[in-house]
Amino acid sequence: MSKTSDFGLFGRYSELPYDRMTADQKKTYDFTVKERGQVPGPYKIWLQNPKLMEVMVPLGVYFQGHSSRSKSEIEIATNLTNARWLAAYSNYEHEMIAEKAAGLPPEKVQARPRGSRSRQDVNAKVATQRNEYCTESYGSTEGSNYGKA
Repeated sequence: MSKTSDFGLFGRYSELPYDRMTADQKKTYDFTVKERGQVPGPYKIWLQNPKLMEVMVPLGVYFQGHSSRSKSEIEIATNLTNARWLAAYSNYEHEMIAEKAAGLPPEKVQARPRGSRSRQDVNAKVATQRNEYCTESYGSTEGSNYGKA
């Protein structure tokens, strides 16, 4: 992807070309590429505020690579939040991530935000994964740090 792509922006935002960024914006852009491999849609907008990016990039990196939650749990929570707030583009992106990176079945991922009963099936999978994780990590589902991110 070039440094001036409108990928994920759908023409609603005029991206600031790299050569017109301030020194702080360039530093933040380079940091984001280093940490995430790219500067995805919302990050391009947040780039206007380097202080915000100083918080958002590490937060995203943490949840994508260091969270105690499984990838499927992260994507289920993200898609449910997106559906609640009617965040169509974010939901579109995270449905793909849930299918490709988290291995969730496409029919379940696509049905969940529309309120299908299959949301229950996905929630059951999260509960099962939670129990497996706690049992493997702690020997039981009691006394885990599951309530912590």
